[in-house]
Amino acid sequence: LQPRGPALRLAATAAGVSAGVMAVAAVAIVIAVTSLDLWARQFAGYRDGTLSGIYLALVVATAAVTTVAGVPGQQGSADGTSAATFNAPHGVTSDGAGNLYVADTGNCTIRQVAVASGAVSTLAGSPGQEGHADGASAGFFLPWAVAWGGGSTLYVADTFNNTIRAVDVSTKAVSTLAGTPGTGSEVDGSGPDAGFSSPAGLAYDGAGNLYVADSLGETIRQVAVATATVTTIAGEAGVVGSTDGTGPAALFSGPVGLALDGAGHLFVSDVGNSTVREIDLASGAVTTVLGVPREAAVVPGPAPAEINWPVGLAFVAANGPALFIADSNENALLVAR
Repeated sequence: LQPRGPALRLAATAAGVSAGVMAVAAVAIVIAVTSLDLWARQFAGYRDGTLSGIYLALVVATAAVTTVAGVPGQQGSADGTSAATFNAPHGVTSDGAGNLYVADTGNCTIRQVAVASGAVSTLAGSPGQEGHADGASAGFFLPWAVAWGGGSTLYVADTFNNTIRAVDVSTKAVSTLAGTPGTGSEVDGSGPDAGFSSPAGLAYDGAGNLYVADSLGETIRQVAVATATVTTIAGEAGVVGSTDGTGPAALFSGPVGLALDGAGHLFVSDVGNSTVREIDLASGAVTTVLGVPREAAVVPGPAPAEINWPVGLAFVAANGPALFIADSNENALLVAR
């Protein structure tokens, strides 16, 4: 993918109300589908029966869509196979060994899906119970994003707790990696001394670095997981804008989705600006690669094109690099090649 090159084009690939999107084995995209965009409506109604969720698999080569888990139109927290239900699921990730992990936002839980059988189980959290306790009886408060960290570690953006959590999927034990529950700030530091403000997107690079879209802090953060040290790599805390630049000179408006290309670039869905941004991780330079700031519409074609509400991102390197974008306001899955 050459984001600033003339070959980059935006096109629609599938319809559906999409909230989160990820690549699986470079041949399929898994999409979280909800009946209400929680972010746009400030998480209103997540308990009032208005939300449901299913997971779809889109085979990239054919654009064929199948249901992986969940019952369309039914909200719930039931585990199982064909009868499993979700409540406004958003983030999804894969361990590369046949399991999907889901941030079941409205249920305040983390779910596991065995892809081969379709079996869904609750890995951590208690349905309908907000909390922040660590351990085997852990609680979450509207977790939004998940990222596989290798080994047996799953990272969770516990959005309303303003923390980053780690789940050992082999023991189901949960720990808080960084941030302090209930305390919103944009302070850099280590462990509980660092602060977040509604972290909503995660991406792990496989080399010990976890990237966080700190959505209300208007920044992109980096967590060195070995030391739990948090640093701000782009954006100025609390300042909204669309300016490109390096480090704090670059401004965001509600960054949510993140995707790494494996070549030193981090893509950011800058929802409030209706754009996708690219961060060169070596230099810290931020550029706008898709969309026109505050021009909310889908206009396919050569970059910059136009997008509306880009919530989820997934980068697929195989068969020609492509960036997939879940545009929830347009009920569409877009692709930039």
